[in-house]
Amino acid sequence: PITFLIVEFGEDPDAWKFTMDFVNEANANGARLFPQTASRPAGVLLSWQSNHLFQRRPSYRAIAELPLDERLAQLRQPEVRQAILTEENLPPISESINDAMHLIIAQNVENVFPLGAPLNYEPSAADSVAAQAKRAGIPVETFMYDQMLAQDGQAILMMPGLNFARGNCDAIYDMLANPGSVVGLADGGAHCGLICDASSTTHLLSYWVRDRQGPKLSLAYAVKKQCADTAALYGLTDRGLLQPGKRADINVIDFDNLSLGMPYVTHDLPAGGQRFLQSAKGYKATLVAGEVVREHDEDTGARPGRLIRGRR
Repeated sequence: PITFLIVEFGEDPDAWKFTMDFVNEANANGARLFPQTASRPAGVLLSWQSNHLFQRRPSYRAIAELPLDERLAQLRQPEVRQAILTEENLPPISESINDAMHLIIAQNVENVFPLGAPLNYEPSAADSVAAQAKRAGIPVETFMYDQMLAQDGQAILMMPGLNFARGNCDAIYDMLANPGSVVGLADGGAHCGLICDASSTTHLLSYWVRDRQGPKLSLAYAVKKQCADTAALYGLTDRGLLQPGKRADINVIDFDNLSLGMPYVTHDLPAGGQRFLQSAKGYKATLVAGEVVREHDEDTGARPGRLIRGRR
């Protein structure tokens, strides 16, 4: 089996369709190709906790190392706000994506959206910060600055980069609905300070099965795709199904109340490195090999897991 990523690019929004057609034809002739697709747009999360448009402004650099509460207090000061909004950017100190992120944001400001409360990973063009700023009659930079101070400074903006070329998630639906695709698309944590996609599994069930306005997936199809199909691809023949003789790796879900919390930043990686985390609610129990590791969305402390090896 061969697996690879399939996404909708803004430069050529229909390119993925030709790839999928090739996959379907090849598989009909005996190939085993499994394109991986995500359950939501791939992009960058922006906030005062992480990367943002103002991170290379001199007045922001002067307070950037303060604890978040102290930094937010400074950002609310009128004189600090005015300085940051009117200053030129300092030059990047390296070629890393983090040092250039403000430039990428500036080039894509028309494609930045409040993540919202409740969370909205499929916003409309009218929801963009640019559209809202225009309606309010204020510069978009001013709107973004104040928007990130909302929710006690915990508000998040989203800048979709992939799978949102036409301003909706219709391409994602078509990819997910194709029986030959699998649910995946991850980078092994390389961008954990920019994105939070570990919650995509919960999003698949809550949004694509229950909440989306428009084409949706059936619950049985989404569970099969996320569990049995993924396990089969990687040769994990002892799991993925509720069946005698399989590992009892089970989620017991309160489906009507399944939901995601707002992403937040923590600094628990080696050397204080930061990453985004995101909580989920609605899991009555999670069992690993029959042992309860989470109950009512709380960690029980049990660690029955082991290194996973595929079998062919």
